[in-house]
Parts: sequence; structure tokens; C-alpha cells
Amino acid sequence: MLGTSLAGLRVLDFSHVVAGPLCGMLLGDLGAEVVKIESPQGEMGRRIGPPWLHGESVVSLSVNRNKQGLAVDLKTPQGRDLVRRLMASADVVIELSLIHISEPTRQEA
Repeated sequence: MLGTSLAGLRVLDFSHVVAGPLCGMLLGDLGAEVVKIESPQGEMGRRIGPPWLHGESVVSLSVNRNKQGLAVDLKTPQGRDLVRRLMASADVVIELSLIHISEPTRQEA
């Protein structure tokens, strides 16, 4: 029952390493369609190890189960266009970015 709770939900996973991929893994475990989008070089979590299994990071393999994979070069117009089309049909987007704020933001009431 739990494995189909999120059936029909489409998730795009742009995250890397462990926290974001773990979120996508849990959504996939619950039946969501999760598409892992990586650069052609692969995300940095693929280099976490040991342990290794046939040259693959066991950590990366474990947190990216139940996902479809897609390599996209976001530095090209074609790659960005493809991602825009995918996002138009997505229900959830997971992304991990490091945000640097140089100055505090002032909010007015």
C-alpha cells in the first residue's frame, strides 16, 4: 500500500550527495515517478566511497534507487530547453544549491 501512495506524482531530482537524493528516494519508495537529472559528468555523490560495488559508490546507489536517470548539459540551450519542458509536467522539484547572500535583506512592513 505505501509503495503506491504517491503513484502519479512526478518528481525532478536535481540534488546531489545524500540529503536531497534521500528525499527523492523516499518519494520513489512511496510510488512517485522520480527522474534524477545530472550533468553528463554525474553528480558529486557518485564519488562518495568506499564502499564501492563494481566501481560504483554504494552510498550513491542506495539513495538513488527507484529513480530514472537523465544526463543533461545545462550549459547548452538545448539542455535548458529540455529541463524547462520537463519542469512543466513536474509536481515536485528537488534541488540543492548553496546560496550566498552578500548583504542582509531588509523587509518592510
